[in-house]
Amino acid sequence: MPIQVRIDSIRAMMRGRLGALLKDAGLTTGSQLAGSFLNLARSAVLGRYLGVDDFGRLAIVLSTTVFVRQLLSVRTWEWVMINFSRAYVAKDAPQAGAYVRAGYILGLAINGCAAVVLVAVANLVAESILHEPCVASLLRINGLLLIAGAADETSSAVLRVLGRFRWLAAYGIVAAFLRFGVAWLVASFDLGLGGVVVSGVFAQALGGLWLYIHTRRALRKEFVGPVGSDVRIAFRDWRTQLRLMVTLGATDTVKTLAADLDFIVLGALHGPSSVGLYRASLTLTQGLHQLAVPTYMVFYPEMTKAAAARDATQIRALIKQMTWLGLVCGCIAVVALSASAAWIVRLLYGQGFVEATTLVRIMCWSLLVLAVQWYNPLFVSLGKAFWTFTVLVLALIGKATVILIFVPPFGAVGSALAHVSFFFATIVFVLLLRRRIALPDGAPAENVNCDECVE
Repeated sequence: MPIQVRIDSIRAMMRGRLGALLKDAGLTTGSQLAGSFLNLARSAVLGRYLGVDDFGRLAIVLSTTVFVRQLLSVRTWEWVMINFSRAYVAKDAPQAGAYVRAGYILGLAINGCAAVVLVAVANLVAESILHEPCVASLLRINGLLLIAGAADETSSAVLRVLGRFRWLAAYGIVAAFLRFGVAWLVASFDLGLGGVVVSGVFAQALGGLWLYIHTRRALRKEFVGPVGSDVRIAFRDWRTQLRLMVTLGATDTVKTLAADLDFIVLGALHGPSSVGLYRASLTLTQGLHQLAVPTYMVFYPEMTKAAAARDATQIRALIKQMTWLGLVCGCIAVVALSASAAWIVRLLYGQGFVEATTLVRIMCWSLLVLAVQWYNPLFVSLGKAFWTFTVLVLALIGKATVILIFVPPFGAVGSALAHVSFFFATIVFVLLLRRRIALPDGAPAENVNCDECVE
């Protein structure tokens, strides 16, 4: 293809829907960049204040809390986004309100149960598994964090579908600044590890309340008045909804195991110091992963809307656009982080964390998964949430194998290798499944079954 033709094609895309999407993504990417910087600054403040051992204990507390929460999760935000998008496209206020209300109820029920479970198992986890008795009381306190964030998933999903990306961008910056501010105050007044945990609960409660209030106002404005509140509407087709929830919940459980299994194994075998080094390295790589989340969250509702509108051409275009954006950004990030790892680690955490440099250089290769970040929106929008589950299970099996082989002898380095192996396996299995999808133009995406999508 001539170079000028290719350039004209790119310009045409940028003037069209892709340009609009990237503008929305740009707003939230700017917010995410600022938020990631503040989160890194918070991590650096806490790392220097707490030291490697207590920083590792904090990582264990947070990872265990997330682990328990996600084991009970049904990915409420994703369930709300899928169903609310359809009601929004149809301008069906009663149905839209029903899904939002159901999302809030689910969030409160799931997080409440998770908090109870966390309190119940705190002693067992702290003493028998982690061999850190002091962690038990911190785990109980952190149960309040789950209650404080019960509404966040539903609120964020609704605002994304409504296109409130500018407000979400501002919210992300303010919330990150709040978390950094309370961490700095804790360090300044020397409140210790307990103060860090309590301050996190406080920041989460304030941010969650603000997010909830704005979501209710946005709904009233969008639908010109109150939306429906009869939650029974959301479960008319309860079998389909239950099937989707079970699949999404199982997917979240697998993601949780993939994200936090290495923390638990590493902490049990090598103690908090190794966990602290691994956590510091993961914070850096996750910060770059998080910069891609705004683009993902802008494209996700577009994918669900395209599926609801039966627009297969738009679905294919979204896949292509997300692939190229993810590939370019991932490659740039790998090169940049590999080259600057030593300098960044010393700047943020000091000499006490210098061993984390090797871990960062290994773990940054996980960023190549950005090239296939379209896979979950695609599979779920086509009614194939089980495919996402399948990919994650297979990738988790690969990661667990690497953990068993490399973590006992190599500690944090083994965890870093396991981290990368999960994402590489994800890429391989996604590409294998993508070859089987053949959505015909004009076919109702929500009615396409697996047989119709297999080439």
